[in-house]
Amino acid sequence: MIFSTLFNTLIPLCGLVGMGYFAGKYFEIHTRSLSVLLIYFLNPAVYFTTILQMDLGVELFFLPLVMAVICNMTAFSGYGLGKLFYKNNKANLVGMISVAGNTGLFGLPLVLAVLGSQAAGICMLANIGLMFAINSTGYYIGARGHQRWSQKIGHVAKVEF
Repeated sequence: MIFSTLFNTLIPLCGLVGMGYFAGKYFEIHTRSLSVLLIYFLNPAVYFTTILQMDLGVELFFLPLVMAVICNMTAFSGYGLGKLFYKNNKANLVGMISVAGNTGLFGLPLVLAVLGSQAAGICMLANIGLMFAINSTGYYIGARGHQRWSQKIGHVAKVEF
């Protein structure tokens, strides 16, 4: 059972890694184009398709909001702790970094492998709140050390969710 699960998971993954290696070696790959395609098209399609296939209950309705609130509190706590240790703009970076986790690239596959697809859907739902916190509060705190208040708000408004 475990061998077949690992085999069915690892073989396609190794195939994708191999295809990426050979594509990078023998073709001219534009990483900017690929990243735009992944971030703005493929990632949202996978997220929302997975969430639509979930059996969402009322208890999960507020999960993105709760996650966003927790992440915002973490960002401001990190900023406050950063101000205790740094007297320059590094405190802003500590606050910004404290809200940014690698939950999409590392956490989501881990949840999928350990807990299954239903838990991965819940993780994706929570990641929506995390993304809103990173793209609003995180960027605001990060820009706070270098810009005036009006520029900071403009910077956050230009970030695409």
